[in-house]
Amino acid sequence: MSIQEFPQELLCQILSSLDRLSLHACALTCRALTSPAQAEYFRSLSVNSESIVERAVRKLESAPSIAAFVKHLYVMEIHRPWIQHSKALPRLLAILAPSTVSLQIHLRQFKPELPRLPYSSFARLERVETIDLTEEGWPGCASTTNDHALPTFLNHFPRLRSLTLDGYLPNHSTGNKSGAAPPIFQLDKLVASCLDTLVLDWLIPALSSLRFLSIRQITSHDLSFIATAGQSLQWLEVAYASDIDTQGIMNAIRMHATNLRTLRLLVSHGPTVFYGSIPIPLAKHAVIHAVIQSLLFIGSHAHLQQLMIEASEYAAHLDVNPWNELQDLLLGTAFPRLRCVK
Repeated sequence: MSIQEFPQELLCQILSSLDRLSLHACALTCRALTSPAQAEYFRSLSVNSESIVERAVRKLESAPSIAAFVKHLYVMEIHRPWIQHSKALPRLLAILAPSTVSLQIHLRQFKPELPRLPYSSFARLERVETIDLTEEGWPGCASTTNDHALPTFLNHFPRLRSLTLDGYLPNHSTGNKSGAAPPIFQLDKLVASCLDTLVLDWLIPALSSLRFLSIRQITSHDLSFIATAGQSLQWLEVAYASDIDTQGIMNAIRMHATNLRTLRLLVSHGPTVFYGSIPIPLAKHAVIHAVIQSLLFIGSHAHLQQLMIEASEYAAHLDVNPWNELQDLLLGTAFPRLRCVK
């Protein structure tokens, strides 16, 4: 079989596993590999300063064909603020606008008086479907009220389908959402590790078609997310949940997520005290017992196919092997379509 007859999807899969040096070598092998290797080599562009942006603009203006390969843009503002007053960044965004579909931003809020996400120039990226946003705050920052910066920023992207919010900001927004326009997009995937209550509340209308939900910070909005997604939800991941958290989530699954296919639980104890360096859980039961009780709380589920459980145990006394009890539960009739347990 010649390289021209090789399946394009398989070729792209192989190239995606290579490092940049190997991709460069592939591009020089033969003409048939040049374009696919270049597409993978230039798929992602990372910038973290004005000088790097200027260099990227010069390269893309001198070789316009490369811009069509850039699908993912990663922008970092960690060491010093530069994005808001950048002169080269709008030029770069204009060049990448026709091709870029994924945007990743990692920000550090340096001073409380600096505006949050004043980046209207990113609205040029009208084709963006995936956004991964990480925010870090300054030490000891206070809570803000009615901060609509993030909703305003997200509403620049009408095609947005996948959103990851990784918020380390201690200044969680509080207040009402009346000052922000409702979401102009509908999400298929949401990864929420964010305690900004205003933003989480604002996102709820965009979740009616949600298929994938990952909850990494347990909040009061999680049950609303599951209820809004309803029968559309097919994958649910709950991380760092206590035994108390899982009971409410299981109840929401039983009532609303009736088409759920995959459930992944990363469960830990609730309140814990430390005796020296040894963590002592205050919960009365082992974590795995809490998992079993949570699954019993669902009662039954007609469509669940895959179940993944990770349980963290510290200094817990077990009289019997709780996995036997879990096995008895899963081998019963409560989950008739269950095919995979990890």
